[in-house]
Order: sequence, then structure tokens, then C-alpha cells
Amino acid sequence: MVWTLGCEPAARNAGSWDSNITAATELSIGSKKYIFLRSGRHQRAAFDADGKLVIGTESAKVWTKFLSNFSTSL
Repeated sequence: MVWTLGCEPAARNAGSWDSNITAATELSIGSKKYIFLRSGRHQRAAFDADGKLVIGTESAKVWTKFLSNFSTSL
């Protein structure tokens, strides 16, 4: 889950690691639902409950700023 949200593990000691993996995490925050998607090392996206793209980026800086603003708007 934390990798999907943009965090990188300190070490990948769980055997073979496929950096092309895609993962999604669905979160409910209050009455709102969001889906966070990460594909590979750099592609990140967030969708609202209707499937509308909220953000899509390959920039860690842009993603971090989005999550920071997102968490303060809750």
C-alpha cells in the first residue's frame, strides 16, 4: 500500500522484484472514495469515486506536492 502511494522501500530483500509491477489502493476518506494507482517506478495516478482522473504524473515532486495538498484538504 505505501509503495502504491509513492514511498520507496529502503531495501528490496523479498527475492526477485519486478519493477514493472502495477498496484492499486482504494481508500475511503470520510464519505469520499479514491483509487491510487502506481505502475512501474514512476507512473502514479489518483482517481475519484466516479473514475475521474484527479492527477497523473511521472514526477515524484509533483506527486509529493499533490499528496501534501490532498492530505491538508481533508
